[in-house]
Amino acid sequence: MGRPRIGMISPPGWSNFCREEMQMVAGRDIDVVDVVMPLGDDFSFAQGQILAAATAIEVAATQLAKQNVDAILQIGGPFAFLHDAHRAAELEAHITRQAGVPFCMMALCMLRTLERRAVKSVMVCSAYYPKEWQQPLVRFVAASGVYVVGCLSFQEIELSQTQDVASMADEFENFDPDQVINAVAKCAQDTSAEAIYLSGIPCPLLAHKARLENAAQVPLISYLDSYARLFESVGIRQA
Repeated sequence: MGRPRIGMISPPGWSNFCREEMQMVAGRDIDVVDVVMPLGDDFSFAQGQILAAATAIEVAATQLAKQNVDAILQIGGPFAFLHDAHRAAELEAHITRQAGVPFCMMALCMLRTLERRAVKSVMVCSAYYPKEWQQPLVRFVAASGVYVVGCLSFQEIELSQTQDVASMADEFENFDPDQVINAVAKCAQDTSAEAIYLSGIPCPLLAHKARLENAAQVPLISYLDSYARLFESVGIRQA
C-alpha cells in the first residue's frame, strides 16, 4: 500500500490539529486533505442548522473523493448525534456510496467503539455542549445497547461558566488538558459505570491519553477512537 491519503471534513472555526495526531497514531506518513463544511457565513451551530448540514457534508465528501483520498473522516459529534443513531448511520452509508470511499462520522466511530467494548453501563460527559443537546446525546449513546447512568457537562463539573450554543463555538478546543482530566475523574466517581463516553474535542488529547485513561479507571471512549475506526477502513495498522 502506498502513502495513505485521508480526507477530513471540519466544521467552521475548527483548528486542524487532528492531522498531526493521526500521523502519530498511524506511525507512518499519511497525507491529510482537510476541507471545511460549506455552510455559509450565517452558520452558528444552531441545532436546526447542524441537522440541515448533511447536504453540505455530502458535497464536501464528494469534493474530497475527487482528490483521490482513500477514506474520509467527518469531525464534530453533533453532526451525527443530533440525528438519531439510525438516521446518522443511514447518512454515513449514503455518503460512502456517493463518495465511493469509506466515509466515517466521528460520533458513530465512538459509538461503535463503545459497542465493541461490550460494557453494560456508561457515564456520558457532554463536555461544552449546550444543555438542550444532552438528551439527544444520551439517546444516541444508549442506541449502542448500554445503560447510560448519567450525563455531566463541563458546566456541571464547574469547568465552564456558560453552556449555550452562542458561547460553545468560542469554548471548544480551548480547554486545558488538566481540566479535561479533572472532568473525566469526576465522571469516574460514579462507580456503577463500566465506561466513560467523553464527547467533543475540548483540546488535543492524544499526548494526554495515558493520564486520561488513568483518571477514568474504566474504558474511556473519545474522539481519539475515530482514528482507529478510520484506519481500519483502509487497512492501516496503528503504531
